[in-house]
Amino acid sequence: MNPGFQFEETIDGTLYRIFYKQHFVDRYELDEPDHRALKRTISEETISEKIKEALVKIDEDMGSLDEGTGVIVSESKKFIMAFGVMKTSKGVQVNMITSSARIDFTPRSAKDYIIKVNPTFNVRFTEPFSLAMKVSILADIHKNWEVLEAGTTYHLHGELMDYWIERDGDTFVVFEADWSRELFEIEVS
Repeated sequence: MNPGFQFEETIDGTLYRIFYKQHFVDRYELDEPDHRALKRTISEETISEKIKEALVKIDEDMGSLDEGTGVIVSESKKFIMAFGVMKTSKGVQVNMITSSARIDFTPRSAKDYIIKVNPTFNVRFTEPFSLAMKVSILADIHKNWEVLEAGTTYHLHGELMDYWIERDGDTFVVFEADWSRELFEIEVS
């Protein structure tokens, strides 16, 4: 996978040009101590298929906006991708910014999830958060679980989301969460 222009699609007469930023490529290609390379579990073809699937929804959500930021979440493949989008003289440019690793989780109900890192944890959401929010939080817990001590409440925030979490042994309880900024939430298969 290389950074830069990847492909273009036309949706309802609007040309969408897809670009991969360097960080997006690095998250796909490189293993890091707290992040396995996405290429170990997801193919480049799957990445482009999920982006193409999301374009119809991005087109609907943009409406009269000139730019925006969003996340694409794949329920079947269990990963997220962050993107920026802006109108240009040629159509719409979609910049793929970053992605999570594939997250090994199993929903037990709408509020209870089992996340498999090493060891396995239970994550309970006290509110009916969107799938995109849940997967984003699961990815963050997957990455940071070792520093979250039992019996402590944490207010975690980053570039995409802001949430409150408490750890009780092998259970994490998420009781408040929101996006750090206005985002398009795009769910794909």
